[in-house]
Amino acid sequence: MSAPPNDVRHGQHSRDSALPAPERGPRTALDPRRPAPGRQDAALAVEWAAALAGHARRDGAADATSTHGAGSQLDGAVTLLDRHEVPGYVADLIEHAHSEVLFLLAGPAQPEDQDDRLIEATLRAATRGVRFTSTWSPDLLATYAARVGEQLRAVGRIRQSADLPTRMIVVDGHTAVLPLDAGDLAQGALAVRTPALRHLVTGLIEEVYDDATPPVHGARPSRQAH
Repeated sequence: MSAPPNDVRHGQHSRDSALPAPERGPRTALDPRRPAPGRQDAALAVEWAAALAGHARRDGAADATSTHGAGSQLDGAVTLLDRHEVPGYVADLIEHAHSEVLFLLAGPAQPEDQDDRLIEATLRAATRGVRFTSTWSPDLLATYAARVGEQLRAVGRIRQSADLPTRMIVVDGHTAVLPLDAGDLAQGALAVRTPALRHLVTGLIEEVYDDATPPVHGARPSRQAH
């Protein structure tokens, strides 16, 4: 598994120039017959990420010695992750975070949720002052609150929603990790460092957070979650 390249040079070629950003329509009043804006944006972000992966694979195909398997660096801005590599990769990103982490943690529970590296890295980062903004599905929030108890209070701004579009995370405004298929996490994920896609994912996470609700018993999970 390739380590999160937090020291990627700013001058590296960005795939944004090869793949123009899809247009994002204005936010309108919610119509219950239509997908929520957050879900539409999530689909847009995932579609864009998949296009980046395909573009990078095609570029690499010209090199006979190139093998772009799971966990491989497709180019300076894109890393393809096998499903089982995602927890360790994301935990490493959080472990090395300096300022801010934003994420959505949608249910249902996945086998990877039993990997303690993610929650342990999150708690350590929060302890050293990294700011967290996150929205969880209620079942996963209750599960983690039961596992770590009062420690979860340290994890910044927490809200919950039963209608999260998918799972995604942005670390330090530098690297975003999102699934290749929003409805099938088994397909793996993509870590991207292209500015426009990072901006889209960051805006989506913030929008979903704004529309979500605080957990019961206040803004943080309480001891009653045990």
